[in-house]
Amino acid sequence: MSGAADWRRYEADEITLVADLPAAKARALLQRLRAFDQVMDAYVPRDGFAAPPLRIVVFAQRREFARIYRSRHFAAFTQPRLSRTTLVVGPDGPDGWLQNLLHEHVHYRLRTASRSVPLWYEEGLATLLSTTRFEREEGVEVASAPLAMPEKYLRRPIANFDLPAMTAVTRLDDWPLGRITSFYKRSAHLTRYLLQDKPGVAAALDRHLETREQPIWRELGLSPDDLQRAVTAYNKAADWRVRRFELEPVPAAGVRESKLSRDEVDRLLAATALTPNPRYAARTYQRLLKRAPEDAGLWASLAAGQRRFDRAAARRSLERAQQLDPQHPEVLLETAVQAMDACPLDRSMQCLVDWQDVTHILREVLAQNPDHYHAILWLGVTELYSGNPGGALNYLKVAQARAPWAPRVNYLLGEALRLLGNPRCRAYLERARNWAHDARLRGYAEASLGLLP
Repeated sequence: MSGAADWRRYEADEITLVADLPAAKARALLQRLRAFDQVMDAYVPRDGFAAPPLRIVVFAQRREFARIYRSRHFAAFTQPRLSRTTLVVGPDGPDGWLQNLLHEHVHYRLRTASRSVPLWYEEGLATLLSTTRFEREEGVEVASAPLAMPEKYLRRPIANFDLPAMTAVTRLDDWPLGRITSFYKRSAHLTRYLLQDKPGVAAALDRHLETREQPIWRELGLSPDDLQRAVTAYNKAADWRVRRFELEPVPAAGVRESKLSRDEVDRLLAATALTPNPRYAARTYQRLLKRAPEDAGLWASLAAGQRRFDRAAARRSLERAQQLDPQHPEVLLETAVQAMDACPLDRSMQCLVDWQDVTHILREVLAQNPDHYHAILWLGVTELYSGNPGGALNYLKVAQARAPWAPRVNYLLGEALRLLGNPRCRAYLERARNWAHDARLRGYAEASLGLLP
């Protein structure tokens, strides 16, 4: 791991950047991201929706990113949580952080907006806008977008450009890298065509994104083959346009900067690795416990990591946490989660008793901290699986407002609405199906969608 002395925190507005980059490079990266929000406003207008706070973790070395997160193919990912959303970014090559960061930031803006979009448009727009260029002209900063890929690629025809198949894709997580890259490029070609300044095209795209009732080619009054030919011709044309934005100055003053201690770095990396690499997270929590063996919260965090691969060890760690501080909010929460894990979807009488016990525990957490959003989420879960979707709804609405990108939260809210006969359930269940990396969760969402008219 990089030395803790190399990691610093930079805070501005609602964004926190944590990086082991040289300080000047980290500050410049933060300034670019803040300026990029002005470009994003043209493509994803703010609609009054309060997105959760954003934290960005940037690694100087790609190999360190790959080691911690077990990622050979990707150099960035987003981790939605109820307290905040975290973007984790490593470089693809020399100074490759900006493009990866902009790509993930497009996902963040799209998935924290009130309207969800199909996967081809999301990846197409992220691919296009991630290549935004920033320049100074006569003392004014100018951004140029969307550039997509090098001009020689834009003008190269795409073989096997099956538009109906591409627009039907809902997930990429089990695809090989080459196929994913091809999907990104094809999506960028289609998205770039639809973003052109041409009468009727923008209106057709907006109708499609709003309702999804008609395929995009029907909204345009074309057949799939006609649209494919038009997209190919447009991207091969010699006269292709770049949209330019004159940016408002982003003040460098007001950025708060601080060093991270060794413990802070370990806690940060363990928390971000909990899902992609729980064994790394558990080892890191064990290392922290050697320095603070009486920390009940750390024992609960260790149990949360172990629960993903060794339930017996997780139970032992939780027991130690309960001995140290049974009323610690994180200890109570992990107690509730482990109890729910024992019967996740079983409505037998014994499980109903367990759900009621869990509800009492979670209410204790909220009594200590009314803003403990994970306790709010799990209260929604207990109400839902106790057969009270109406009671679950308010908790799950609060959770979804805090983590609009989280697949599990969208599934739970969608399921509660489905059981109540509310047609708005479809949008949440589709988000859960499209965004879930967990095959089991995706299966639950697909099963619920299959029950709808």
